[in-house]
Amino acid sequence: MQNAHLRMGRLEYRRNSGKTDTKISVQVDRYVGKGEDAHLISLFGGDAEVGAITAAIHENHTFTVMFPDGKEKIVGFGPDAICYRGSIDLQGRKQALRHLIAVSSFLHANGSAGQTFILHLGSDTRELAWAKRTFRPSMISLCQ
Repeated sequence: MQNAHLRMGRLEYRRNSGKTDTKISVQVDRYVGKGEDAHLISLFGGDAEVGAITAAIHENHTFTVMFPDGKEKIVGFGPDAICYRGSIDLQGRKQALRHLIAVSSFLHANGSAGQTFILHLGSDTRELAWAKRTFRPSMISLCQ
């Protein structure tokens, strides 16, 4: 069993606008995507970092996701992504940790857009899938 920080990935956002160069990095514990399309991500960090990532998702910017095995991928959520924000209070810490779950419009319309996403396809849940199709799982659970 690895320490938690070794099982998590990172999301990095870079933006260069004129005189300022912005680089923001946060921890990622869940990611679902296919190719360059991100469909779901769960991340946490400070208030300013999570706020900037939320704004970048709404502006349809791209991000670099770094997986625990060292692989990197540039991804984006596409238009109309939805963000859910929350706070996590930690004992001994003055400020709460911010949590963000971002969902693409394709995943939010699960099934109605012609694609169905099965987020946990294990031997115990396989019979819950209604349609049998050739399925290649694209979920990567970073923290198990």
